[in-house]
Amino acid sequence: MIRSWLNKRRRGAMAMVAVVGMMPVTSMFAANINTSQIIEDRRHVQDAADALAKTHGVWTARALNVISMNNVTTAQLLTVAVGSDALDATLVELIINAGLQEAEILAHGLRECAPRFKFLPADLGWAAICVPQHAAVALPAVNAQLKADEIYRRFDPLHGSRVATKALAAIEGMNRALIARHPRAMREIGADYAKFLGIDDYHFADPCGSPLARNCQRTNSRDGMALPLEPGGMIENMEMCAAMRRGNTGLQTTFDARGFKTFQGPISYGGSAQNRNVKDHINEVTKIGLTLQDYDRFYRSGLAHMVRHPLSGPRFTPAGNIQTIPRGRYTLPLFPLYALQVTRMVPLLFFDRNVAQGAFLDRQTRNGHNAFKRWFEIKFGAVCGGFADVPIIGLAAKVPTLWKLTGVSIVDRALNRTPEQMDEAFHILAFALKKPAKPRDMVIPYLTAQVTPGDIADQTAYGQVGVFNPDGATLYAQSWRARLMAATRMDDVSDAASNLNRESTASFDDLANMLGGVSDQSTWGRVHAH
Repeated sequence: MIRSWLNKRRRGAMAMVAVVGMMPVTSMFAANINTSQIIEDRRHVQDAADALAKTHGVWTARALNVISMNNVTTAQLLTVAVGSDALDATLVELIINAGLQEAEILAHGLRECAPRFKFLPADLGWAAICVPQHAAVALPAVNAQLKADEIYRRFDPLHGSRVATKALAAIEGMNRALIARHPRAMREIGADYAKFLGIDDYHFADPCGSPLARNCQRTNSRDGMALPLEPGGMIENMEMCAAMRRGNTGLQTTFDARGFKTFQGPISYGGSAQNRNVKDHINEVTKIGLTLQDYDRFYRSGLAHMVRHPLSGPRFTPAGNIQTIPRGRYTLPLFPLYALQVTRMVPLLFFDRNVAQGAFLDRQTRNGHNAFKRWFEIKFGAVCGGFADVPIIGLAAKVPTLWKLTGVSIVDRALNRTPEQMDEAFHILAFALKKPAKPRDMVIPYLTAQVTPGDIADQTAYGQVGVFNPDGATLYAQSWRARLMAATRMDDVSDAASNLNRESTASFDDLANMLGGVSDQSTWGRVHAH
């Protein structure tokens, strides 16, 4: 009976044993799942750090490409400004010189055509000869002024200067706004990415970076790095000058996309009779070269001789016998040269040479050298030498700020650079942080709480992207791009910890303290594998 009762009591005993045995198995199963979740969070936060760094790098590369595009546009606009200002200066010089020529002819006529005889018929007879002759000599000067006015009306060089001025000012504003806005823009884009990626906080190393950044926060910051740019100087002026004259350097540059051939920029492109460069094109289309040649040729010829009154008598006229040295407004500077020509002075009995001779120091030709091409080179040289703001020789348009790349030498600009070869300013280091899941968010919460007591540490990760240009570290090649690379900015762990502690939000304090506690650099090198 007792045995029968014990047999009844044993029924279901194995079920109890199974239940008791499943509890540690289930706990181990739950712990494995939660450990996998932690590993997944780790992978997720690492992906987020890489994505944030890559995003920042891509936008930095895009910004540098915009600056490069604007630089090429600046080279083209400065060419327009140089051509327009040179044409305007040439027309002004021609009008002034023609006016001086007319004034000198008038003064000579008043002196030589004035009545000197005692009887009226003789005076009238002389005036009938003298006045028309002086008028004929003055006619080319008047015609030159009329042609200059026609060129103004047809081509309006001042309009070209105004357009170039406005466009260059717009480029200046665009570049400065892009540079000033970049760190804050990276913060806003980073916030959107953090929300999309499901992380709790993020940080970009070396926030702001440049004093050009506007409204940028350097402490407790989520702002991004500044663009790796600094205001340029004389070297950048020369670089712009080279870009205007020799745009392409053999590498794939933005000039290629604009249709310029290798080693030809906006100033030099063309050069043949069928495809003239900009200087020859303006000279030929406006007919300014022909106008200058006709004007100068007449006043250097014997046709420009003016009659003298018979009672004036013979006299020596130094300037009248010097074919190659004009007077006019250049008389004083050239006075010593006149003294060297004493042996060439001969009396002119009935004519005075037009001593102004057009007031051009150099001979004017239609397609060769003339005042327009001289002014063109003067204006272009002012841009090259950084004298574009100097009155008269400079430009009406203001040359925008020419930027240079931080930490990039002149030699580096012509070389292909890998991300590792670029300066640290081109290395974007991003941190991401994700807080641990709470017990209720994990698998089998009760058992998890028993198996993993206490808080789990925050998940943090970092990633680095290098910004580089395979066509050379230059702001005239629109080929900037970004690529993930080893986090070299974390090699010096103590410096990285100090920067993180000083710059980041409080969320990264634990990571900064942990990095600051690394005493053995060699040990850190083995752990630091990303």
